[in-house]
Amino acid sequence: MQKFVPTAYIKTIEPEKDKVGIDKPTPVIGYDYALIAGKSVPDDVVQRIVKAMQDNPDKVRNIYKAFSQFTHENMMPIFPRMTVHKRVENYYAEAGLME
Repeated sequence: MQKFVPTAYIKTIEPEKDKVGIDKPTPVIGYDYALIAGKSVPDDVVQRIVKAMQDNPDKVRNIYKAFSQFTHENMMPIFPRMTVHKRVENYYAEAGLME
């Protein structure tokens, strides 16, 4: 699996009324999302977006069902071959979220 989708992992989902066909704990493939900014996006805009996400996790979780498990701890997954914006690294370091 990870040969084709390096960031994929197995997670177990529990039955819920809106999960059609899931009648017992079921292992599924999961993967993380990334918010990507182009090089032309100003540093202050990147910082404001990251700060807004950090300051408002409940709002992030309500944007889209895939974000429902968003937390500060899982806010910056590591993606092979993808660099992190320097301002994001600085913000995370300043906020104590990374070494």
